[in-house]
Amino acid sequence: MKIITPIIHTKAKYSRNAYMTIMDDQVHFDCSDGEYGSVTVSLEQLEEAIITHKNKLQNANQTIAQSRRD
Repeated sequence: MKIITPIIHTKAKYSRNAYMTIMDDQVHFDCSDGEYGSVTVSLEQLEEAIITHKNKLQNANQTIAQSRRD
């Protein structure tokens, strides 16, 4: 069973295609038109990284808001 969800498909440098796709429980990213192969991370790794990043953004925004009040 293959469940595929495209995230992006766009042009990259040197007239190459770039894509990011979720396939089952893995995220694949390639900007080399397949010449070097895709980078693959687990969906779980990406979800954890997104949560971490959102927390960092929230903390940074709170710090900015606090410094404006001071």
